[in-house]
Amino acid sequence: MKKGLIPVLVIAVIIMMFGCKKNSPASPASTDTPTANMTATELIVMTQTAVSLQTAGPSAQATATEQAQQTATQQAQQTANAIVTETPQPASTHTADNVSGTLTLPASQQGQYYWVAVYTGQMGNWVSKDTGICPAGTSVPFSMYVNPGTNYGIVALVNATGPDVLGNICGSNGWPRPGDYMGENGSAVWPNPGPVFNSPASGISIQMGVAPANLQGTITLPYAQPGKIIAIEISGTTKGNGGGSNNTFYDVLGSSTTYNYSTCVVIPGTYYLYGFVDVNNNSQIVNDMNNLSTPAGDYLGYYGGSGVNPPAAGTSINYSPTTYMNFSLGTE
Repeated sequence: MKKGLIPVLVIAVIIMMFGCKKNSPASPASTDTPTANMTATELIVMTQTAVSLQTAGPSAQATATEQAQQTATQQAQQTANAIVTETPQPASTHTADNVSGTLTLPASQQGQYYWVAVYTGQMGNWVSKDTGICPAGTSVPFSMYVNPGTNYGIVALVNATGPDVLGNICGSNGWPRPGDYMGENGSAVWPNPGPVFNSPASGISIQMGVAPANLQGTITLPYAQPGKIIAIEISGTTKGNGGGSNNTFYDVLGSSTTYNYSTCVVIPGTYYLYGFVDVNNNSQIVNDMNNLSTPAGDYLGYYGGSGVNPPAAGTSINYSPTTYMNFSLGTE
């Protein structure tokens, strides 16, 4: 092969490499298909040009090589720009919120988190929600989109107490703790369900109240575990079985063998009440609470149970008046 053919072959390779582009997908599910920019006629012209360059001097060959490199760079930049400026898909199909109203707080909670959710049938069957940060003052506006329909319920929570020891806050991570705010539309006394409403709706008024410490008691430990985390669970099922209106409160133990707890039962019902201490301090207390087994050395105990064993059935707990329940923890 003559040395004069080498630049020509380089030009041909560069043009063939960058002479193809990808069409933008018609939809997220479509597959990109390469489309050749070079036709048969263009290939013939390129071949003829290569032959002409063979007889040209080194200067002409160098100029052709530079032009090919510039073209390749421009095509690559155009492709990159097309990817960056691709139009994102809309996150939702509705055009505007159609349910709105106002939360009225007992006191300003500027900077604190609020959570408003719409449900069907019973609490927990959430269909839409609005979350955000409370502004200054005692009025907090909210709005969301709810599919047009009838017989919706709505509930609101404000995290007035801040995060717990694990960083959980009411609303996004569970029911309120004593001192947080909660409320329903048109209901002055929790937990009586507020009146249902139809979507769309505006002007929904929710008067917020302070969550009470309506469940209290003393938990006795086998030994003091200062600095360790204790979890107190109000659940329709026993440890590791999940479900059943679980409501978990976390705290850090002191140097005593007893711990005085104070929690809030949001909805009256029949529950298992139990405590769990991560004695091993393996930072897996949430996972351990969800497992059927109890790691050796950790503490577990139920109200009405014996050691780590639960009672045969749960206990009825009301919203009011305050219920006092003492129990002890055992160990495997």
